Amino acid sequence: MALKNKYVGRAKLSQRDFIRLVGLFAMDMEAARIARELGFSRNTVNAYMRRIRERIAEESCIIAASRAGNEPATSGAFFVIRSAGNRGRSRKAGRMFLHGRVHEDKRLSIDVQKGHEAEVLHSLLGGRLQIDGQVFAEGWSLFSRGMEDGMSRDRSGCTVPGVTAMFDLLEDFLVSTRIRLEKFRGIKRTLVRLHIKESEFRFNNGENVERVLLEMLRKNPL
Repeated sequence: MALKNKYVGRAKLSQRDFIRLVGLFAMDMEAARIARELGFSRNTVNAYMRRIRERIAEESCIIAASRAGNEPATSGAFFVIRSAGNRGRSRKAGRMFLHGRVHEDKRLSIDVQKGHEAEVLHSLLGGRLQIDGQVFAEGWSLFSRGMEDGMSRDRSGCTVPGVTAMFDLLEDFLVSTRIRLEKFRGIKRTLVRLHIKESEFRFNNGENVERVLLEMLRKNPL
């Protein structure tokens, strides 16, 4: 019998238990620990966490499309993130695996290049990265910066107003995402995009993850 729950349709968890689960999810706690804390099976927790991540990804795309329609094309910055390295030694070097936009309010929209999920894990967790993009400041200006082990290796184009801030924002996101992904002992390729969208959601909402997530699920239940 389904339990009454304003956040989940045909729920097997009570609303109170689901809110507790969301609270622990907002703390970025692993599924096994959440299961122990709440006394649920790990399969149940994993199933709900996957549905939450899928809803976050769906809402992210809706928000990004809405922003694209309402913001001037010359606002913020557009960027791609590539695998760095010696192109003569690796066919993956230089290939784009993430792309996105920094909006006027300094929030990110980012997504995975389809078919390059494995490169996301390899490059973020242990490889060298190259951030390339363009920002509008009295005309379009290109920018580029390399990263290795979470630290900048070089800068170019940083004399353009606002570019340094854009780089710093993207680096903060990449470092925080790397730290998140490192704690998972293996991520299936099919789940990589969901984890990137979750990282975007956490980065954009900071300490308000739980509140924003509950508001989202109240308006559009699982």
